[in-house]
Amino acid sequence: MLAFVLGCALLSTLLFGVAPAFTGAGVDLNDALRSGGRGTTSGGRHGFRSVLVVVQVALSLILLTGAALLGKSFLHLLNVNPGFQPEHVLTATVNIPGLKYRTVEQTAAFHQTLLERTLAMPGVQAAGLTDILPLSGDDSRMGVVVEGFEPRKGEPVRMHPRLVSTGYLDAMGIRLLQGRMLTDADIHPKRVAIVNEVAAKLYWPDSSPLGKRFRFNNDTVDWMEVVGVVGSVHNDALDRESTADVYLPSRDTPYPFPMNGANLVVRSNVAEGSLATSIRTMVASMDRSVAVSGFRSMESQLAESVAPKRFNVVLLGLFAAMAVLLAAAGLYGVLAYLVNQRTSEIGIRMALGAGKREVLGLILGRALLLACAGIVLGTAVSLAATQAMSKLLFGVAPRDPMTFVIIPLFLAGVTLLASYVPAYRATRVDPLTALRME
Repeated sequence: MLAFVLGCALLSTLLFGVAPAFTGAGVDLNDALRSGGRGTTSGGRHGFRSVLVVVQVALSLILLTGAALLGKSFLHLLNVNPGFQPEHVLTATVNIPGLKYRTVEQTAAFHQTLLERTLAMPGVQAAGLTDILPLSGDDSRMGVVVEGFEPRKGEPVRMHPRLVSTGYLDAMGIRLLQGRMLTDADIHPKRVAIVNEVAAKLYWPDSSPLGKRFRFNNDTVDWMEVVGVVGSVHNDALDRESTADVYLPSRDTPYPFPMNGANLVVRSNVAEGSLATSIRTMVASMDRSVAVSGFRSMESQLAESVAPKRFNVVLLGLFAAMAVLLAAAGLYGVLAYLVNQRTSEIGIRMALGAGKREVLGLILGRALLLACAGIVLGTAVSLAATQAMSKLLFGVAPRDPMTFVIIPLFLAGVTLLASYVPAYRATRVDPLTALRME
């Protein structure tokens, strides 16, 4: 990589040094001496420099527009409520060997003891178990029959089941909206469940779901009664809609197989490292064949879920910043060269009565002309380019009016800033010195 970068730098130096080298080699000495030190310039070469500046400004606007839209989208994403409270929550994966714990009753007994010992630890406020964590990307879904609900033709009727223990919803900080939480008394034969807000609005839009029944598309599974409604969480990503989730008691699972793999969720005011060590020691004292791994906080899980978006914003923002610097440097260079070549002309104008304001306007007008050409070109390209990146945006229109107003104004400000020094130098030209050069 180092060799490649050095090679690119060398090639760029040689490539962009060829044109000035040929230009210098082709100078006619008689014409140069005849110019009397005023300096000459080719209109074509000056035009080419101007075209380069226009292109630089256009590219800057395209990159800045993309970076601004991604940045605005990222801010919208950070303001999304994940549906749970990630602060002070530690999670870990608990894997129980299936050869040793073969039945639902055996795993349920181990999980019950695990939760009791976890809750007895100093600083632990709540603890629970679940098969699927929010923002993990994992999911499960099953077709359901909702009592009294008549779906439209071809409309899928399904929910996303989550096996949870008592205490999980409290440990995760998921709000209870109606009814009650799950308790240890919720066991067969009376099967109960808690649905989230999405499921409640989808299948019971005109009434409270409390006391209503549903069952999975499986003749062996009994009807389940809804005893509570909780807030919806984002299971996949913050920029994706919440699913219709249903929380089922893990100790009385409707599935015919035990939950050997579970996620332990602990809310506490203890440092994560110390708490993780205590949990490992505690589980080992219960059964050394049980593996506990993957300790991580829900805050880190939340941060990781938006990491790709953050990376896109930072990357495009850096490219945009470099493009703006290049455009500013290009404008400065072209205008400084222009002032140097037109020193005699400026001196004559000032000798004939032109004031500093007129000279300043002459140079700044040239800069704004180049910038406006680049802004018009860049805006036209951006309108098409941002439409193509619409899938990367969240809560922001690809052609956000505010962005397409602020970015051109910002580039116009950069143009004036980059042009000020050459323009100021032009106002400092001494008419006598310029005329003496003539």
